[in-house]
Amino acid sequence: MAGVGPLAVAERSGNELQARRAEIEAGQGQRVIDTPRTREAARKLGLVLEDLQVRSYESFSIPGDLKEKQMMRFTHYEKKRRERLPPGLS
Repeated sequence: MAGVGPLAVAERSGNELQARRAEIEAGQGQRVIDTPRTREAARKLGLVLEDLQVRSYESFSIPGDLKEKQMMRFTHYEKKRRERLPPGLS
């Protein structure tokens, strides 16, 4: 079977990393609005605004750690952040 070996998996992972990085970089302009009204709304919803902040892929880097682990941390954070956003803001 062609395209199933470790090299194909590594190549696919590399392509997925590049695609995800490009997607994140395109959305870097997003910021959670920090006003008294948003703070009050977040408090009523049980949210912490800092948990909704967009973080870059690079912010999950740990020196000497594998890029796959960095991507796993980033993907997990981004998934949870989007789950916490109220409908209409994600």
